[in-house]
Amino acid sequence: MAKTRSLRKRILRLALRLFTYFVLALLVFNGVGIYVASHMPRLTSENAPLDFGMKAETISITTGDGITLKGWFVTGASGAPAIVFLHGLGTVKGDLVPLGRFLHQKGYTLLFFDFRNCGESEGTCSSFGANERLDLEAALDFLRSRKDVDAETIGLVGVSLGSAVAADIGAREPAVKAMVLDSAFPSAEAVIGNIHRKFHLPAFPFAKLSKWMLEAWFWTDYDAIAPISAVRGMDRRGLLIISGGRDPIMRPDTARKLYEAAPEPKEFWLVPEAGHVGAYECRVREYEKKVGDLFGRFLPIREIKQPQRPDEE
Repeated sequence: MAKTRSLRKRILRLALRLFTYFVLALLVFNGVGIYVASHMPRLTSENAPLDFGMKAETISITTGDGITLKGWFVTGASGAPAIVFLHGLGTVKGDLVPLGRFLHQKGYTLLFFDFRNCGESEGTCSSFGANERLDLEAALDFLRSRKDVDAETIGLVGVSLGSAVAADIGAREPAVKAMVLDSAFPSAEAVIGNIHRKFHLPAFPFAKLSKWMLEAWFWTDYDAIAPISAVRGMDRRGLLIISGGRDPIMRPDTARKLYEAAPEPKEFWLVPEAGHVGAYECRVREYEKKVGDLFGRFLPIREIKQPQRPDEE
């Protein structure tokens, strides 16, 4: 009997020790993952507005916390609405330039910029949307400072991380009348869970643990800035949510939860053959048609009448 109790104690101690090692390994794995993802190498893009027939002004924007962002301002028709493009994690402003060409041809003013710690902008790390909100707020302030822009009628195009930032700020910014959220997700926990499933790890409890570590790292309540929380409070603005059927990170089922939470008017467009941020490449014309229709409805370009010359009266 004594030997049996002793054996049980040894097995219990071994089990506790293995569990402790497992938890420590998980914490290290998550910590390294957060650090690597928030300190990704700065990338560049060969795309520039001029390559797509658009003359751009190189601009600098200073955020509320003192970070200088670099961007391109493409002037449209006089007094036309502006559309702001928001790239994803690990990408840069130039990656979205091809998408802007057809909108510029319609007369819209365009603003492309690099988030902090991306491309040409300052910053030491990405924060998965927490501080990038300040970047978009600064971009909107920049548009308000321009006399050649209708700063009360603005559209947003966000992809991946950019879609989360667009949803959070755009849903409560009165000037934003329409948003395109490509490869969107409802919450940080949902996308973390998808990433864990991709590596064959169960979402629970690992996704929750990862979110807690993320919140501690950036001192941010990610539930408070979750896109699904933001869109619930939207009031009469256009929303187009785009999802790729083969997207393992922002899966269609999680994107649809975001769509279901938003009030009308809204549209959910699933592109079955598209991967992450791949809908545009898969269906260029249909993509441009849907985006163009959305902005045409909620950001109409009013015809600007030029003053008559004296000899024409």
